[in-house]
Amino acid sequence: MASPKHTQHRLLARGDASRVELCDCSSVHLTVGAVTLRLGPRLFEDLHTTISEARSKVVFANGQRPGEGETALC
Repeated sequence: MASPKHTQHRLLARGDASRVELCDCSSVHLTVGAVTLRLGPRLFEDLHTTISEARSKVVFANGQRPGEGETALC
């Protein structure tokens, strides 16, 4: 059985390579580059908590923290 299509999305936030939208079915669509995750509200909140915790602990090899200067992929 095909699932119903939900077409009403409200943009919540947008970055240079990402965006977050709220669907009319209450799922949160998190897009990073070409990948979109459709998350329920609880899973979205859990992901937020996890990423926030990790970000607070990140120090790049050059000693910079997130948001300080340029970063490169390995």
